[in-house]
Amino acid sequence: MISSKKYQSSIATKLIEPDAKEFKFKVGLSYLGILFILFFTIPGICQQGEFIRPVEDRYAIDTTHQIAVWSPSEEARDFLWKKSDDSIFVNNRLYAMTPDSRLLYNSRDSLKLVKTRFPFIQIKTTDSIVDEPKRLVRIQYTHHDSLLDLSAGIELRGNSAMRYPKKSYDLEFRSAENTEESLDIRLEGMREDDDWILNSIYNEPLRLRSRICNALWKEIRADQMNMAHAGVSLRYAEVFLNDSYQGVYLISEQVDRKLLKLKKKKGDTVRGELFKAGSYQPGTRFSVEYRAGTGRACEP
Repeated sequence: MISSKKYQSSIATKLIEPDAKEFKFKVGLSYLGILFILFFTIPGICQQGEFIRPVEDRYAIDTTHQIAVWSPSEEARDFLWKKSDDSIFVNNRLYAMTPDSRLLYNSRDSLKLVKTRFPFIQIKTTDSIVDEPKRLVRIQYTHHDSLLDLSAGIELRGNSAMRYPKKSYDLEFRSAENTEESLDIRLEGMREDDDWILNSIYNEPLRLRSRICNALWKEIRADQMNMAHAGVSLRYAEVFLNDSYQGVYLISEQVDRKLLKLKKKKGDTVRGELFKAGSYQPGTRFSVEYRAGTGRACEP
């Protein structure tokens, strides 16, 4: 005979057990639901959370003018031309990129994005750049898969051009081991040399005259190039000076004895002479005879 207490306990167990099983079943369904949600949503979250992180030496930001210039590698360029609506991480901030990839934005600010196809040159210095002497600076040069980090001497270039707000520069690359020693560098298929010009082309609104004229002149004289080069080779470049965007420049070879294959003077024999005008004086028109070494016109 079963006691009343045991009977009540048995009934209670039978009543409780179905509820417990139902509870376990519901918990199981909940876990399955969570796994299902995670399985299908996590890939989407990860995909949306992906962002491009450019190599630091390949981009610079001018916060004053709200512009970012980026020189992507070949791999990044191929990716971006196919898909350009991702996020990008620059300047320690994450920005969304518009579908045309011309604007970066987040909750704080927005930047105009320039993905340049030109060589990208960053000049980094703590000193002001003057006419003379050359100041030692750091030059970072990127284009396609090339990335150079070099020391160089730099000074202002030009005569009347020095009055322009956008300056031209003379560059002389230096050895990292000895900054007093020059270093020959080959840039963009041009000649190997230590001396280069960064031409601001400030007085050319379309930035075309110097580039096209030099190319045409070299083409005209192509059959005589084995004797000497008739003109310089030059390439467009985007230039930053510290954190300030300077705009589009022409990086150019120097016009010198090396370019024109002029022999140096031997004794009293002049075997090749390079004339350079310092200003628009009558002597530059070869209409007045000047006394050598005085800068003054000869007396009649």
